[in-house]
Amino acid sequence: LARAAQAWRVGSVSNMASVANGEPQLSRPSVPKAALDMRRRDPAKSESLKRRAPDPAAKKPRVASSNFLADLYAGLPAPDPQKDAAAKERAAKTEDKTVTLPPIDRSKVVFLDVDGVLRPLKAGGFAAYQFGDGEAAITCDTSDFIHASVDALRHVVMSTGAVLVLSSEWRRAQVMREGLDAHLLQNHMHACVGATTTAIDRVLGSGDPMTAFRKRRVKELDDWLSKNPQVEQWVSIDDLDLTVGDEDRGPGDWKVVDHFVQTNDQVGLTRRGAEAAVKILNGEKLQPQVLKVQPQRELL
Repeated sequence: LARAAQAWRVGSVSNMASVANGEPQLSRPSVPKAALDMRRRDPAKSESLKRRAPDPAAKKPRVASSNFLADLYAGLPAPDPQKDAAAKERAAKTEDKTVTLPPIDRSKVVFLDVDGVLRPLKAGGFAAYQFGDGEAAITCDTSDFIHASVDALRHVVMSTGAVLVLSSEWRRAQVMREGLDAHLLQNHMHACVGATTTAIDRVLGSGDPMTAFRKRRVKELDDWLSKNPQVEQWVSIDDLDLTVGDEDRGPGDWKVVDHFVQTNDQVGLTRRGAEAAVKILNGEKLQPQVLKVQPQRELL
């Protein structure tokens, strides 16, 4: 016991002496002498050593699960073969397939206007380009064609096999005719088989210029029909009210009102208008397909 007490006193005195000299107590974890000497000589290197030392509190890197995909899709329902087969069948029905046009029936004709029928009535329809040498070029612009109106026209063609005859002012320029035909072909329709004449002059000095314009268009239809006796059924689709031409018809003449579908010049041809055109081409007599409120326009 005496020896143990003496050893305890010696250890305590040594520890106190170490503290007095600024050295760590012997009871704490010892620091390697090289590291201690470096800390005294260069504090910056000492900090570097601290940073390199492993941190016992640091998190260990996560090891990817060997069943990662199973964990990712764990919440999905089990495969259902019947539902998968039904989904494939629905996709096959909605797939864009090549459209097969019906045989052309030249006994049925659609007189087609463009502005106000396939595109909104506004300036445009063409793009002009100026080249560096002073030459200019005009190209047809169909970018503002109304998709629903083009689809409605295709419905008329697909349902009847009727041919298209251009009655629009677009017929006066070859580049516009070619651009329209290209757009029709791109949308699974035949190109126009022809156009109404441009040789008839508008009668001026007879009142309203717009009325004279509409009556001239009716005469242009007359001229084309007189040269194509194979036509049995026809319809004119236009944003202008062409029934004004009936004012000049005789008792035995055909009436425009029986062969006419008028469109709203900002909406274009609708599916309802297309259905009416199909019925007219199939020989049905309908109520007048004329807008109740006519647009106010001026023609210079």
